Amino acid sequence: MLLDRLAGRAVERAFGESVLVQPMKGGKNAAPSPDPDRSMTTIRAVISIAPEDRPLFADRKAGANTLGQTRVMLAGVWATVTAAFVAELGYQPVQGDLLVLVDRPGSPRYRITQVDLDDLGAVTLHLTREAAS
Repeated sequence: MLLDRLAGRAVERAFGESVLVQPMKGGKNAAPSPDPDRSMTTIRAVISIAPEDRPLFADRKAGANTLGQTRVMLAGVWATVTAAFVAELGYQPVQGDLLVLVDRPGSPRYRITQVDLDDLGAVTLHLTREAAS
């Protein structure tokens, strides 16, 4: 466990970048708005961008021959946040929150679509790029 934490810190120091977490609130049928109960905070995270092969319609088969699933290739984007930075944040990021990659040109904004917690307290945030405003 200690070795895992040390390895996580080493990866964060080598590949981490500053990200601004903007907490948002709102339901499925409401436009997202800033969450006043959770503060915006800049932390460090490791951003990963890699191709991701996903089924387009889950388990439904498509096409005239229905021999297989319809699949689409996307750019998968993840942010990995160590337990120490989750603690610094003071709350768990949730689906719908925004991440702004402040170190990158244009400071691209990403919406959190899924949050995965590991057994060491680190989180993996699955992200979707927001349109430029």
